[in-house]
Parts: sequence; C-alpha cells; structure tokens
Amino acid sequence: MVECSSSCVRLSVEGVLMTEYAAIILMDNEGKISYWNRTAESMFGYKKEEVIGKKWCRLILPDGLRVHVQSTLERVKKTGRGASGGRNIETAAIRSNGTELPVEISILHLRIEGKWHVLGLIQDISGRRKKEEALRESEEKFRALFEEALDAIFVADPETGTLIDCNRAATELTGRTKSELIGEHQRILHPKQEIVEGGLSKTFKQHIREKEGQILETQVITKRGQIKDVAIKANLIEFRSKKLLHGIFRDITERKKVEEALKDTSRKMSGLMKSSAMLLHSSDMYERLRTVADALCEQGWRRAVISLKDENLNTVDIVAAGLTSEEEEYLRRHQPSGEIMRKRLSTMFEQYRLGEFYYLPWSDPLVRDQFKHAIPSKVPKEETVDWNPDDLLYIPLRLPDGQVVGIMSMDDPVDGRRPTKQSLAPLELFAHQAAVAIENARLIQNLNEAKNQLKQYAERLEEKVDERTKQLKEAQQQLLKAERLAAIGELAAMIGHDLRNPLTGIAGAAYYLRTKNRSSMDAKSREMLGVIEKDIVHSNKIINDLLEYSREIHLELTEVTARSLVNDALSNLKIPRRIRVRDDAKTKSKMKVDTEKMRRVFINIIRNAIDAMPKGGLLTITSRKIDSNVEIAFTDTGIGMSKETLGKVFSPLFTTKARGMGFGLAIARRFLMSHGGKISVKSTVGKGTTFTVTIPTEPKSKEIEEVWVKLPESLMPKMTKA
Repeated sequence: MVECSSSCVRLSVEGVLMTEYAAIILMDNEGKISYWNRTAESMFGYKKEEVIGKKWCRLILPDGLRVHVQSTLERVKKTGRGASGGRNIETAAIRSNGTELPVEISILHLRIEGKWHVLGLIQDISGRRKKEEALRESEEKFRALFEEALDAIFVADPETGTLIDCNRAATELTGRTKSELIGEHQRILHPKQEIVEGGLSKTFKQHIREKEGQILETQVITKRGQIKDVAIKANLIEFRSKKLLHGIFRDITERKKVEEALKDTSRKMSGLMKSSAMLLHSSDMYERLRTVADALCEQGWRRAVISLKDENLNTVDIVAAGLTSEEEEYLRRHQPSGEIMRKRLSTMFEQYRLGEFYYLPWSDPLVRDQFKHAIPSKVPKEETVDWNPDDLLYIPLRLPDGQVVGIMSMDDPVDGRRPTKQSLAPLELFAHQAAVAIENARLIQNLNEAKNQLKQYAERLEEKVDERTKQLKEAQQQLLKAERLAAIGELAAMIGHDLRNPLTGIAGAAYYLRTKNRSSMDAKSREMLGVIEKDIVHSNKIINDLLEYSREIHLELTEVTARSLVNDALSNLKIPRRIRVRDDAKTKSKMKVDTEKMRRVFINIIRNAIDAMPKGGLLTITSRKIDSNVEIAFTDTGIGMSKETLGKVFSPLFTTKARGMGFGLAIARRFLMSHGGKISVKSTVGKGTTFTVTIPTEPKSKEIEEVWVKLPESLMPKMTKA
C-alpha cells in the first residue's frame, strides 16, 4: 500500500502515469477508470473517451480475475484502507475485438489527496510467451536429442564432480541406471586412468583446464568391471546462469579393436615382407626352411613345422620352431607316407578347406582317426578363446604348376582364437613365396651339386692329365736314361775291349820288372812299380763296374740270414782303426738272396760309411723283421749329406769322391731292385747318415730290371789280379 500524501510521492505517481512501456489504468475505489494512457489504448483497442468513468474490470478482465479485483475494491471501500495487490498476475486480457491478449498485471492501492485509488500496470507478455514457448520447445527438442544421442553425455558440477544429468547412452556405456549415476560421486574412468577426487578424476579435470574442447582418449569401467575405450570431449558451459561441466563420451572400443587389428595385420604383413626378403639372402635349403618356420611364430603361432617333400610327397626333411628336440625327433620318426599325404590333400578333406588352408577340428572322428601321431598341445583349453588346442591347421606349399614341395603346419595361436579365411590370407601369399623359395633353393642345391661334380670331374681329369703327363715325362726320362745307359753299355764294351789288353800288357810288364830286377831294384823304383800296380787294379775296377752296371742280371738264390750277410761283408773289408763297428744285426729270419750280389751291396754301403768318417766314428748295423720283409740299417756318425746330394746319391756317374765313377750305390740299388727290395737314405749334415736296405724274404721275380745291353762274353774277360 502506498500513501501519496507528500509532493514527492505525488511526483512519483505522476512519473508512473507518464510511462509508455505499460498500459496504465487508474481507478477509484468504485472501480471506475479515471486515467487511461496511450499504451492502454493501443493494447486493448479502446479510446480514452470510451473508458473514462467506466469500470475497467468489466471491459478487459476475464471472469476469474474480475472477482478477485472486485473483492479487493469492496474491501478497500468498506474498510477505508488500502490493500496490497499481491504478486504479479499473468492472465489473458480481452481486447475490444474480443481476442485474448497475454498480459501481466500488477495492482497497487494508492491514497491520493485522501482518497484510495487502484493503479493497474498491465504489460503485454505475448512476445515473452512466444519466447518461453519457443524455449520450452527448444528444451524439449534438446532433451530429446540429449536422450537419443548415440554418444554418452554426462553433466556434472565442475566443483564437486557430482553428476547432475546423463542420457540413455551413458547408462548403456557404464552399465548403470540413471538413478545410480545422478546425484552420486561416481567413478567413471578406469582406475588405472584416474585418481578420483569426489566423482571426477584428476585426469578429467586437468583435461578440462588445459585442453578444453579437445578430444581425450581414455578408458571407462562398467558396473560389471568391463573395460571400454572412450573418446571424451568436455566443455564448461553456462546454463541458466550456472556453470556446468558437459562431457561427451564416445565408445571407441570397436574402433580400437579395428585399429589394433589393423596394426597387428600391418605388423604381420611387415614381418612377412621382411621374412620374404630374408628368404632371398641365403640359398641354403635349411636356412630358408628355418626362416619360414620363424616367420610363422612371429605371425602369432607358438609352434610351426615345415616338412620338405619329394615328388612322391615323401618327407625329405623337416624344420620346426617352438618344439622341443624330443618332439621334433618324434615328428621325424612318425612322418606320414606319400600315400597318406596324397589322401590328406584330396577331396576327402575338402570339407575342411579354409581358403588354401585345411582346418581340421579334433572333435571330428575322421580327423582323430587320420591324425594319430599328432603332438598334443601344451596350452590349457581355458587359456584359449574359441581355438581347440587339439585342432590342426596346415597348408600345402604349391608351385605355380601345382607341384607340392612341402607342407606348412601351425598350432597354438597366441591370441587363442580360431583363424578365419581373412586372417589366413596373408599367410597364403607367404606360402606361395615359401614354395617358390624352397624350389629355388632345391634347384640351386642341385646346380651346386652338378657344379661340384663337374669341378671334381675336371679336377680328376686334370689330375689324370697331370699323372699321364708325369708318366710320359718319366717314360721319356727312363727312355733317355735307357738310351744313356745303353750308350754307357756300349762304352763299357768298347772300354772293356780296348783297355783290357793294354792293362793286361802293363800288368805283365810290371810283373816282369818286379821279378827280373827284384834284387837290384832300389826303394824308389819299387815304390813307383807299386803305384803302377795299384792304378792297374783301380782301372780294372772301373771297367768291372761299368760292365757290371750294364750287363743283364741273373740271380742265384740262397737262403741266408741278415746276420750272416753282414758278417760276410765285414770279413771282406779291412776296417780302419779309427772306425768302430757295432753289429746288432741279430735277426734270424731267413730270406732268399743272391749272396754274391748282396755282399757287394753291403760292402759298397759300409765303404761309403767309412769314407764319410775320415776322422773316425761309429758305424751301427741293425736289423728287424717287418711283415714279409727284413730291414737292415747302416748308421754312421760321419759328415752327412746335403739335400742336393741326397737327390742324386743313387744316380750313376755321380760321386763326391776324388776317385771313382759313382757306380757303387747305383749298382747296389739295382741289385736290391732285382730282388724286389729297395734302399733309402736319411742324412743330417754334420751328424751322420743312415742307409736302410729292405729285402723281401721271397723275391717277387728273378729278373726285375730291364736289360739295357747284352754284351758278348768274349768282351767281358775276367782279369786276374797281378
């Protein structure tokens, strides 16, 4: 109630009356209109002169509001006191044309100049009503969109984290009802992804503070404990003058699975490409098979076996990965025959085809009957998803022409899932590459074997050529030697013919001088005569050696021992005092030899030993029985021989002595060879020499040496010593 007794209040009322933003109606306590402004005229369609003095409630108010206004006026009139108009009233006023107008009415009771009046302020709220209606419709549409959105939407208090609202998708995402979510401090994100403060994670809060409006990928946990991947986009919004946290959660679990599957496929394809490249790095069959087996394990299989097959599908070799050595050996012992393999690749197993692979479930009786020697899996069934650890999976390694060069089998997938045609497609391509790589390795292996065989044949041919060339050279040398020896034989015959007679004459003259002048010959003459006689003997020895080396050899065999031969040779030699002889030839084994020729062999060897020890030394003679041979060794402590001398020591006409023609050892070697024996020598300069004579107990032939020259007996007279 307003008391308008002062001029100040009066001015205020006048100010209200002059306003144009609302319809102003002033009435007395009888309800008659005393003031009607222009806004009222335009609002209700009544001119001022049409309403002044009339009761306004009958003009524009609906019946319900009229009763209220009339009762208020009656109370003011009766009590003489003003009454508060109460709160603003929204109603529908009636215009002059009978239409209704949404209005808001405020009623004030004023006392002006001692009389009570009623002041009505009426505002047209049709525009506001339209806005409110539009807003209500917008809110209904928003609510419908909110509820029907495919993404989960959460609305929360940004300070406390209390969830204020959420949609149907949010309940489906979390597995909780709306009543379980709203009004409570809920843990939405996965515990590993958050540290909860109230109901909102620090991660979520930090994302809002630092990356508002950006997308955050994390995980949520459902009521049953299921983990789901989500993408979150959150913003702080203002609604009805209040800040709210608005978060959109999109379930990306399937997308993540697809992404992981694509990553896994990409990784596997990359691994297969790498393995395919590695197949080309080595031409060795085993290394290529090992690469294929390892590649299968890298593709997610715990066990893999590659069996190499021949043209009859029989197993040539196997390479395994993920198997123990005992399991691999078991597989080798129980490899199926080619006939069984042809059956497994026939139409009999066509029902188990999965692309080019064969997937055989162990639950099938036919599979259990045909695969009795399969190695059982070590993976418990509870650790798999839909793969049975006893199931079998294999693919033939076929060449483009259809030939099967091997079988590739896998077992125990790491993910525990049964393979699909799509998941096995990359391995099908790899199987074709593996088949070609294996065949190429086989061809390379065959080519290398052919090359090696050709190389060996060429080497053998070269060796044969070298050997034949050597034989030809040796034959040529022997021919030259034979020609040379033949020439020596002819020379010996000429010397024997031409020198025997002069030597005989000289010997006879020397004998005459010695006997004729024995008493009158002085010492010097006797010395000179002795020199002549010695030279005659030496010259005669040279002639005899020449004739002996060139004449045909005939053996007169006698059974003797090594000891008797050595004693016989020593008894025919005069050993100087400076030389000590140790005779250890005690072998009693008998042998058949020409004693005369063997005596000359031993004498020649002993003389050489004596000549090699000019300052004295030790000559050791030993013998021993070796198989069917008797070996006699002559070891001196003399000056030794160089390597050059050793290479020529048995050659005729080679000597290191001042006197002699070098036939001694050559004749000894020829005599031994005629018995089927041999002579060898070892020597160290400054330490001594060892000649070793090997004589068979039974000579192989009586005539071993080729006859170079046959001289008439008339040309080989025996000279008697003067």
